[in-house]
Amino acid sequence: MRNSINPKHEASRESISRDVEAFLAKQSVTVIPSGVSGQDALTGKRRSEFTINGRASTGAKKKPTKPKKVKNG
Repeated sequence: MRNSINPKHEASRESISRDVEAFLAKQSVTVIPSGVSGQDALTGKRRSEFTINGRASTGAKKKPTKPKKVKNG
């Protein structure tokens, strides 16, 4: 039962997130809203293509190389 949500913890988490948002507002950092329906909040690109850093999240995808034709003889 480690995943059970304690209402006290939930309230403190909300206050912490408020403090963090205030801190980020002071730091002039854009607060990225969570839950932008699978899209990256910064670029609007799909999350599957790009992470927030702009790097490909799945690693550099190489195109499969064509098998070289072997000449007999």
